[in-house]
Formats: sequence, C-alpha cells, structure tokens
Amino acid sequence: MALLLTPPLLAAPQIIPMPVTANQVDRGQMTVAIDNEDVAMRVSDLESMGITGTAWNRLLLLSRMIRTPLSIEGSEAISLKTLDPYVKYVMNQEDLTLSLTIAPSFLAPTSIGARASRPADIIYTHDRTGFFNYSLSAANLKDVAGFGEAGLSMSRGLLYSSFSRPANGQLIRGMSNFIFDDRTHLNRWTVGDAVVSPSDPLGGSAILTGVTVARNFNLDPYFIRFPSMNLAGTALTPSRVDVYVNGVLVSEQEVPPGPFQLRGVQVTPGSGNTQLVIRDAFGREQVQTADYYYSTSVLERGLSEFVYSAGVEREQLGVRSFARGDPTAVAFQRYGFTDWLTAGGRAEVSRGLWSGGPTASVRTWVGDFGLSGSFSSDTGSTGAAGALSYLYLNRRFGFGGQFQAMSRDYATLSLPKTSDRALTQASAFASISGRRGSLSAQYSRNAMRDTGNLTRTTLLASFSVARGASLILSAASVNQGGARHGEYFAGASFSLGRNTTASAGFSKQGDQNQTTFEVDRPVPVGTGMGYRISSIFSGDGTRSGAASLSYQTAFGRYDLTGDPFQSGSRPSLSAAGGLVFAGGALKLSPPIQDSYALVRVPGVEGVRVFASNQLVGRTDGQGNLLVPSLLSYYGNPLRIEDKDVPMTYQVDGVEKTIAPPYRGGAVVVFPVRQHRSVTGKVTVVSGKTEISPALGTFTLTKGSKSWDSPLGRTSDFDFEDIPEGVYDALLEYRDGTCRFQLTVPPGGSVDLGRVVCSTAK
Repeated sequence: MALLLTPPLLAAPQIIPMPVTANQVDRGQMTVAIDNEDVAMRVSDLESMGITGTAWNRLLLLSRMIRTPLSIEGSEAISLKTLDPYVKYVMNQEDLTLSLTIAPSFLAPTSIGARASRPADIIYTHDRTGFFNYSLSAANLKDVAGFGEAGLSMSRGLLYSSFSRPANGQLIRGMSNFIFDDRTHLNRWTVGDAVVSPSDPLGGSAILTGVTVARNFNLDPYFIRFPSMNLAGTALTPSRVDVYVNGVLVSEQEVPPGPFQLRGVQVTPGSGNTQLVIRDAFGREQVQTADYYYSTSVLERGLSEFVYSAGVEREQLGVRSFARGDPTAVAFQRYGFTDWLTAGGRAEVSRGLWSGGPTASVRTWVGDFGLSGSFSSDTGSTGAAGALSYLYLNRRFGFGGQFQAMSRDYATLSLPKTSDRALTQASAFASISGRRGSLSAQYSRNAMRDTGNLTRTTLLASFSVARGASLILSAASVNQGGARHGEYFAGASFSLGRNTTASAGFSKQGDQNQTTFEVDRPVPVGTGMGYRISSIFSGDGTRSGAASLSYQTAFGRYDLTGDPFQSGSRPSLSAAGGLVFAGGALKLSPPIQDSYALVRVPGVEGVRVFASNQLVGRTDGQGNLLVPSLLSYYGNPLRIEDKDVPMTYQVDGVEKTIAPPYRGGAVVVFPVRQHRSVTGKVTVVSGKTEISPALGTFTLTKGSKSWDSPLGRTSDFDFEDIPEGVYDALLEYRDGTCRFQLTVPPGGSVDLGRVVCSTAK
C-alpha cells in the first residue's frame, strides 16, 4: 500500500508557525513541522478545523501503528502525506503559507435551521391592560339588540366575560373564564367556560364549566408541529445554498465546507419537488433535486397534542345565563411515535354516557391515511362507529375520500342516541388546477337513519378569463329520498378598480331559478367608507335585494342597511366599537379582535406610527396612539417616524418588535429626551480683580453625578442635558480653583449670561 511506503520526516524538522487555510477558510496561525518532502501538523489543530468521524479515527490508529509517533512541542502530530488523498496540501515557500484541501466526508456535518426564525429582538409583553367591545343593532330602527365582551389582561392571564341582549329581551351572560397561557410548554389552562372539541372525526363537542388544559400551538407561531423537511448536501468550500420548492426560492443559506443539513425547510403540503443550488467560493454550481410528500396530518416525532377537561356541561348558551347539565369529563391525546405515525385516543364521560376509542394518522409517499374507531353506551344502549380517510395532494392535482359508519345507537356528548345520524357517510373528490383555472369533481352520499338518503354529485370549474375577471360554473345532480333534481350555477366577477368589484350570477334549482347582481366596495383598513348593493330577480317575477353603507373610524364601525325594493320597510342600523385601557390611558377603538398596543412617544404630538410598515396614525397631544389590530405571540414590528420628532428632542430608538399576549395589550414606549443646554460665561472675582478662567474646566456636581464643560477662550461654558436644581460648582484653571453654588432654572435651553465665582484674595 502506498500509505505504508510514505517516507518519514527528517530527524530534525523545522518547527515554525505559519498561516493556514483549509478549504478556503482562514484558520489563523498554526505551528507545523516541515522538511523538504513532508509537513506534519498537530492532531488537535486538524480536529479544530472540523476533521472528525470513523475514517479519521482509523487513519490515526493506522499511523500510530506503522511509524514512530510524531510530536510538535509536546503535542501529538501526524504527517499530512499519511492523510493523502483525504487531505491534500500546498505550501507556499515564498510567503510561508499552508493551504489544505480536506475531503468533505472527513469534516463534521453542519446543521442549519432554514425555517422562519423568531426575530432576535422580539419582546414578549405582560402589561396590565383591558378592553371592552360593544355591538348594537336596531332592526327597522326600533328593535335594539346588543352584544358586549370585556377582557382584563394580567401578567400571563386573561379574565374574560361576554353578554348579549336580544331585541326586547333580557341581558344574558355568555362565556366567562380565566385563561392562563404557559407559552414555554405550549399549554393553555382555562378555568370557567370552555368549548371542548377534540379533533377526532367520531368525537363530540361540548361547552364545559370547569377546568380545561389543552396543547395550543398558537402560543408560539414560530413552532412547527409537523415533521420537519430536512435537506442534505456537501460543500467543498464555503458556499451559498439556494433552496427552491416547486421552483420558488424559499431560503438562502451560507454553509461552511463539509456535509450540511438544512433543517425545517418550509414546503407546501402534499407532493412536490425541492432543488438545492450550491455555489462554492469559485462560483462553481452543483444542483441536487429531490421529490417529497409533506403531511400536516401527523405530528413531529416525540410531540403530542391533547385536551383534558372536567366540569359540568353548560347548556342553552345565548339563551340562559346559568343553565347547567351533568358532570362531564373529556380526554383526548395524540402522540407522534415516528415522523410517519401519529396515534392516540379519546374518551367522553357523562351521566349515563361514555364514548371513546383509538385514532391514528399515517403519512406515506402515496398520501395520508386516517383511521378511527369508537364504542359508546348511552343509558344502557351500546353503539360503535368507525372512520377511514385518504388524501393525496399535488401541485397540479389532488384526490381523496372518506368513509364513516356508525350504529343506530352510537352516541357522543353532542350526538345522543335519539338524534338522527348518517349510518354510513361516504365522500370523494378529485381536482386539477392550472395557470388559468381549476376543475374539481365531488361525490357524497349520506344514508340517514330517520330521514332517508341524500346523494350529491358535483362538477365545479373556475377560470380567470381576463385580468381582474373570473368565471365560475357548477352543475350538480341531487337525489334526496328518491327524488332527483339538478342544481346549476354560472357566475362572473369583475374588478372595477379602487377596491370595487361587481358580480353577476344565474342559478337554477329544480324548477326554480334566480339572477343576482352585486357591486361591493369594502371599508378600507383605516378610516373610510364602503358600500354594497345587491339585487335578486326570481323566476316568478319577485324582486329583493339589499343596500348597505358602512363607515369606519378610528373608534368604531357603523352600518346602515335596507331593501330598496321594499318601499314600506325601514332600514337597519348597527354600530360596533371598543374601549381600551392601557398605560393609564383610556382610548376609543374599533372592536378588539386579538391583541393591541398603546404606542407612546411621551409628550410629543403628531408622530406617525407604523405597524408592519403600514401607517396606523399619529400620536395625540399626550404622545399616545392605539394600534388595535396586532397578532398575539407573534413579532409585530412597530415603528415611529423620527422625522416627526422636533429637533429639540433626542430619540433613543425608532423600532420595536412586540409580541402581546392573547387578547391582551402592550404599552410600547419610545423614550425621547428633550435637548437641554445650559450656557453662559464665568468670571472669577478675587477682591477687586476679575480673572478669566479661559481654557479651564467647569464641573457641576449633584449627589453622585457630575457634569463637565471645557471653558473656551472667552470663558464660555456649555452643559448638555443637565436637569434643573442647585449644583456644587468647581472651576479649575491655570491660576487656581474656585468653588461656588450654581442654580440651574427649569425650562429648555437656558443662557445664564455672566456667572461670577468669588474667592478670597
């Protein structure tokens, strides 16, 4: 073997430090041993460059066995010729530099996250804030109904309650609870009313008053709960890697030499294609392509989702305030056993009722499969149910279906044994899409226990016929209880510019048909007006329609709606808005949907505020502005326009990334300091002699703080940003020192004029 015939180093090699590069990366100064034929390096220096692995350890062992161990300054060394062809080197004799080329298989792999990362400057807020939303509607301008909700955010908890009042009715309590979010573990605790609805196709749902804990992935929008898509490659030199998914650039990464893995590449669900374009330090490219099938039905390995709830069932929500049912408990959990198998189970227990069973989701290269089974008992009557589903998605087409069957007496919390149900339910779909439109076919059949069968077959097509114009066509055959009829629809929509659209449609159901026309201009994101006009012409000659006018302000939205075809009817009026308490300020607002923030530029009016680079408004006389629409737990960038801050103020920062809690607010302060200068000229009086302490130093001290100002040639001074008050003053100049007290008055910039320090002669 050539490896065994490598000549040894000379008995007295030169030990010298020299700059070393490895795969075009500067590794700094390293001590090496050289002679005319070979170079040796410390083993520790080579390993610091990333050389590792089984092959490297075998070479080290073989080198120790076939030759006398080498050392450099007491550390183990190895001949670089021994490592050929895995490590090649070039030594420049003129400038004494050593350049190594290490085979990528000898280098430690690099793992790089490619998914959307959490902003480094994100600030999670827990300010004490509160909101109140209201909605009032007056049908025919006389029957007034209302809805309201209020929330108080405290630390990591939210105290919430809602109420409603139907027209001519009484006030009714809605949902009331205390929500605590454990963002670290992605768990949400609810004490009070909670909607409990496990994600099991055979399960039921209920509103329980008690204690509920559930895994909530929305507590961290940057967390990916599905199995990560990882892509691997190899770089010989420092390289840039461009990642394309279905031809779209989704990530750009810089990688060091050696094997690398890109973790968490964002891909679209279903079947697709990825492409890695690797550009090395010399501009050479290599391209790697791979197909994938990505599923959102399974969880990442080792991850779980769950719901556990115990309490009493809340009945007649929206009708009665305190109607209670039976004690009830619900448990549901799924666990990612592998990246392709997620399985778990569900259990529901109430007085006289129990229901539950296993569930599983499987990801394969040919699509996603789901399987669920369940057994139940309702007041002594037992039942069973099962469900099977399949889904395959592609960039251009998709197809799938599901089949579900249950016995006549199968029961859950929301499906008592006395209710009608589909004994068998089957559905299937297939769709194909292109650049100008899509076509889909759907089939469903429900065999009901009490009301007969319903079968529907539908063909749906949508096309883009021109810029801003689209066409929708559908045809369906319906068989309900043995009676067949057809359903047909043709519609078109057009853009009229200025955020206004027009649409027209014709529909036919059995022997009935109607034609509709509509013009719609929604209200803008900020302040502004919108409208909607629609008309319906039925085949029997009747007409109906609606006309609405909407106006949105910074503190609410108002809608006026009527039917222009009914001359005797009165219009309806509705109003919705909110009230927010944050940072000691009370502000009117549109209805609060999720989170909000009070931006404060203390005492500065008219400063423009931007949220996600969109202008929100300007600060008021106290320097406050409410931003009513933010995303909870997500990094919302807020920015102020520093050009709007007067020149007499100094701004410490103009942008912050804020993540408020769920339905909570944040008080976001952009500190500003008013520039304050204290100027004047100082004279030292000694007896009848006046001395100019030119080119000296003037020091003011108050407590543990001091301020210095050099004295000019005319003994003038200038202090910046010094508060009002009484200071101990010290003059140090060529002829001596002088001490006295100086009073700085309040206000902005102050010119004290001539200041005198008296000293004994």
